[in-house]
Amino acid sequence: MKLAKLLVPGCIYYPIIKIHKSLILSRLKTRILNYYNSVPSNQLDQGKKDALAFLKKYPISYFPYPFMLQYKKEKISVQWDDKKQLFYVWHKQTHKLYLKKRYTEENARGYYNSLLIEQDKASSHCYFSSNFNINAGDIIADVGTAEGSFALDALIQNAGFVYLFEPDQEWIEPLNATFEPWKDKVQIIHNFVSNKNDNENVSLDIFFKEKKVPDILKIDVEGMEEDVLNGASLLIKKHSLKIALCTYHKHDDYVKYTELLNKEEFEITTPENYILMIDDNLKPPYFRK
Repeated sequence: MKLAKLLVPGCIYYPIIKIHKSLILSRLKTRILNYYNSVPSNQLDQGKKDALAFLKKYPISYFPYPFMLQYKKEKISVQWDDKKQLFYVWHKQTHKLYLKKRYTEENARGYYNSLLIEQDKASSHCYFSSNFNINAGDIIADVGTAEGSFALDALIQNAGFVYLFEPDQEWIEPLNATFEPWKDKVQIIHNFVSNKNDNENVSLDIFFKEKKVPDILKIDVEGMEEDVLNGASLLIKKHSLKIALCTYHKHDDYVKYTELLNKEEFEITTPENYILMIDDNLKPPYFRK
C-alpha cells in the first residue's frame, strides 16, 4: 500500500491511498473462497468445485481452470506485415489474423494469447461445441466481431456469407486485412447493433429485411446483448436460427436470456465451466455461466 499527497495551496492535506491491483485481486479471491466455505459441497456442481479447487492453488483469473496454465504469451509468434503496416499472427497455423495498428508486438502477443485461452474447448467462453457448428453455406452475422476469430473459424468451414458488425474503428483496418482473401463473401458493417436504427445504430430486423436471413448469430457486445436481441425479435420469432450468445457480462444475464430463449423454444446448451467476470459489479455467487 502506498501513500501519496495531493498538494494544493490553502487546502488541508489528506492521504490518497493507492492499492495495488494484485492486492485487490487477492482480497477478492479470499472473499470468494470464504463465501463458498459456507456453501455445502452437495450444492455445488462440478464446474464450481473445479473452479474453487483452482482458486485455492493459483491467483484469481477470468477462467479459473487448469487448462489456461498451458498458455504462455511468450510462445506466441507475431509477424509484421510491412505492406499493411500491421502485426499479425498465423491463426491456427492456417490464416493471417491482423491486430490493431496501435498494438506493439508485446500487445499483439498478449492479446492473441488471451484469445486462445478464451476459445479453448474447456473455456466457458468458447463459441463452438459439438452441438454448435457451422454448416457449409451458412450465412453468419457476427455481432461484436472484434478481431474476427469467430468468423475466421467459420470461413474455414465454408460459410456462404459473413456479415461482420464492429463499431470500434480501430478494428476496421485489421478486419479488412484479415478477410481480404474472402472479400467477395464478407461485408464489414461499422455500426452498433441494437434495437434502434440511426446513423450509428442498426437493428438486425431492419438490416436483414431485404436480405437472406442468417443461419448463425454470434452476439458478444460487452453487456448490450439485450438491445441486440430486442432488435432481432422478428428474426428470432419467425426463423430457425443458431445463436451463440454471451451471458456473463452482467450477473443476471444467464437467467434472463435462458428464460427469453426458452419461450421461443430454443434448445439451449451451456458450457459446464464458469467465468469470473472481474469487475466492480462482481457479487455472490461470483461465478457466471
